[in-house]
Amino acid sequence: MVNFSSNSYAFVPNPKEPLKLRDFGSAAKPEIPTEVVPWHGTENIKENYIWPNNPLVTKNNDPTSTQGYAIYSVGKRTSDGFGSSLYNTLVSISASDSGLTMTRAVPQLNPIGGIQYGGFATASHSDGNLYLFGSDGTGGLKVARVPWESASQTSQVSSFNDMTV
Repeated sequence: MVNFSSNSYAFVPNPKEPLKLRDFGSAAKPEIPTEVVPWHGTENIKENYIWPNNPLVTKNNDPTSTQGYAIYSVGKRTSDGFGSSLYNTLVSISASDSGLTMTRAVPQLNPIGGIQYGGFATASHSDGNLYLFGSDGTGGLKVARVPWESASQTSQVSSFNDMTV
């Protein structure tokens, strides 16, 4: 892949060749990845980055689904080429014959109860929930869930033991 961009999406067309990624560049310039996650508020390409934290999750882990969610980290670029994470964002991803559509379901997924859910992993199960894994900074794993259809409503997120956070 040439000219990889932080705010792009790539896939592996052949599982036997996992290092040969394909990105969603434009037809006019296929070597330049298309930025796919929309910027929000004052975010911009010169000062910020958007980077995937974990893989795409589909409802009930259905491999034929054309809609899913992924958590991306939004950060501030620094002069050394790296950056510092500011917050996570929950991105809704839909696929069609014309390409990907990505929207910020939760533009700024702030820590809930001191825990940055979604920063570690996401998952789905046959119960219809989206699971968000995170850490409270002490090394322990925390789990929250939200009904798939309510994923954009942070007020619907509950801890795994069913206590509302």
